[in-house]
Amino acid sequence: MHPPLYQFAREGRFPELEAKLLSIGGTQVVALGPEPYLDILLERGRVFERKGRKRFRSELHRRRQNAALQYVNHHALGYGGNREIVTGYGLDGNGLWHQYSWLWNGSRVLETNFRPVLYFGVVLNPEESKAFVFSEVMRRLPGARLRAA
Repeated sequence: MHPPLYQFAREGRFPELEAKLLSIGGTQVVALGPEPYLDILLERGRVFERKGRKRFRSELHRRRQNAALQYVNHHALGYGGNREIVTGYGLDGNGLWHQYSWLWNGSRVLETNFRPVLYFGVVLNPEESKAFVFSEVMRRLPGARLRAA
């Protein structure tokens, strides 16, 4: 096992999540900051297979924003079918788990960015999804105090 990356993210119950992810596969968990969904990932998180996934074109390196915008677009325009936000971690081909978000239609992953070999995450309920969208979209608007670098 490699030494942990981004030690500041490994507070509270994060070591439990890290152990869970590494028991599924991979060699290391890369966390760029505190995990805002830590408790629900530990309580309701599950593995999602890549088989049958569908990919959308989207901005690179905007994983959570892409999922939020695709979710809003789908529901605001009244498209049929199911679209839910899933947030958690994606396992890359090098054995690294990365914080990641995607969409779920009830039977397959709807991919908005890179292509993990395995997914672990939690399907957000409608209230959690609204908070997720607000957080991820608002931080990108001009003048937003939460704006990421």
